[in-house]
Amino acid sequence: MLVAEGIGKRFGATVALNEVGFTAEAGQVLAIVGENGSGKSTLMRILKGELLPDSGTVQLAGKPIASNDPRVLLVHQELAQCPHLTAAENIFLGLERGFTFSPKRRILEAQQILNDLGFDHISASAIAGTLPVSSRQVLEIARSIAQNAPLVLLDEPTSSLTSEEKTKLFRLIGRLREEGRLVVYISHFLEEVREISDQVLILRDGERILQQATGTLTDEQIVTAMVGRTISEIFPRSHRGYAPDAGLAPSIDVSGVSQADGRLNEVTLQAFPGEVLGIAGLQGSGRTELLRAIMGLDKVASGSITVQGNAVTHPTASWQQRVGFVSEERKVDGVHLDLSLTENVHLPSRRGMMVKDRVEDLAADDWLKRLSTKYAGTQNRVRELSGGNQQKVAFARLLNADCEVFLLDEPTRGIDIGSKTDLYREIDRVANEGKTVLMAGSYLPELLGICDRIAVMSRGSLVSVQRASTATPESILKDCLA
Repeated sequence: MLVAEGIGKRFGATVALNEVGFTAEAGQVLAIVGENGSGKSTLMRILKGELLPDSGTVQLAGKPIASNDPRVLLVHQELAQCPHLTAAENIFLGLERGFTFSPKRRILEAQQILNDLGFDHISASAIAGTLPVSSRQVLEIARSIAQNAPLVLLDEPTSSLTSEEKTKLFRLIGRLREEGRLVVYISHFLEEVREISDQVLILRDGERILQQATGTLTDEQIVTAMVGRTISEIFPRSHRGYAPDAGLAPSIDVSGVSQADGRLNEVTLQAFPGEVLGIAGLQGSGRTELLRAIMGLDKVASGSITVQGNAVTHPTASWQQRVGFVSEERKVDGVHLDLSLTENVHLPSRRGMMVKDRVEDLAADDWLKRLSTKYAGTQNRVRELSGGNQQKVAFARLLNADCEVFLLDEPTRGIDIGSKTDLYREIDRVANEGKTVLMAGSYLPELLGICDRIAVMSRGSLVSVQRASTATPESILKDCLA
C-alpha cells in the first residue's frame, strides 16, 4: 500500500502542495487529475523521491520512500533520456551491475521486452534521439518491465502516442495491475481516466479535493471538482464567418509540395481567412512536417508554398509577415526555459534580450491571464512552470505578436481540460477576426469540436479534406489508415 500524509511543498512564494494525503493499494490504478499547476507533477516527483516534501510523509509497503527509490519508476511527461544512447541502453539505464555486462545481450533483452509489449517496430539497437517522440515515450514505459518496480508513476504517458500505441499502453497497464503492481496515472483525458483507473484523486491549487472510485463520478463532477466551476461547453465556438464558397483568396496556398526524404508527397492544400483548418493524422503521417514547411522551418524539394501572398523562404521572414508557430515539443523549440515569461512572450521581436520594460510585463501578464496561466510573476523563468503552462506561454507569444496566421502543432498537449477551453476560445476569437488557424492534432474530438474543415494526412500524402460539421471520428480514422 502507498500512504501519503500531510504532504506540503513550496517553491519560494508558490505553494505547490498543501497538506495532501491519500492511500492506494497494490493491484490498482489511481488516476490523479487537476488543472495545470494543481500540484500533480510535484506530487509524482515526491512519490519517486526526486523531491523532498517540506512536510508530511510517504510510505510504500510500510517503509519510507527514499531519494530516487528503486522501488518506484517515474515516467515523466517531458522525456528524461540520453538521446545519444541506444533504445536498449535507455531501457536498462542505471540497472547495469557488475562486470558481466554484455551490450549484445542487453539489446536482445530490450528487444524482447519491446516485442512482448507489442512495440516490435521499435529497434532496440536504434539511437534514441533518432526515434519519433511516440517511440521514445514507449522506451520510458518499457523501463517499468526492466526495473520490475512495484510502483509505476505515469505522468501524461499518452501525450505523444498514436491511437494504436495508446491501446497497447492500456494493455500494459492492465498487465501491471494483474501482476499486483500499483500504477499512479496522470491524464487530462477523462475518457482515459474512466477507461483504466479504479480510483480518482483530484487536486486543485495544491490541495486534495476528493478521492473516490472512478465509477461513482460523472465527467461533470470530475471537471467541476478540478476547476471549481462548471464548464457547460467544452468546445466554445461562435458562428464564425468562414464559408468555403465566399470567393476569398487563400491566406495559405500549398501546391504540389514534396520533400526529398518522402515525408511529404505532392501535398496541395488551401486555407482561408477566418478558417480553423485541422490537420489530422497518425504519428509520422506528415502533419508536423506540413506545418514546419509552411513556416519555412523545413525545406521542400518541389512545389510551392505562399502565405499571405508571399512565397515562404525562411522562418524569420514568415514571422515578420505575422505567421506564428507553436511546436509540439515545447522544450526543444517552443519556449526558452531560462528566460522570463515576459521575455518569452515578446520573443523574437523584443528590443533587446535583457530589456525589462514594465509595459512588456503588463502585456505579457494580460495575455497569460487570458489563458488562465498559473505563475508567480512575469519575471519568473519559464522552467519554473508546469508543462501545460509552458505551452500557454508559447501560444501567448503568437497572440502578443498579433499574428495573422497561426500554425499550431498539438497546441493543447499537456493542458488540462479547463485551460483547453480557454485556448479554444482564443482560437475562435482570432478566427472571428479573419485570421487563419492551422491546427495539427491527434485528438479527434478536439478537431471536430473547433475546426471548420479537417485535412487528413497519411504517409506524407493528403488523403481527404472533410467538413467538420459532417465528418465523424470513424471517417477521419479510416482516411488516417489509408
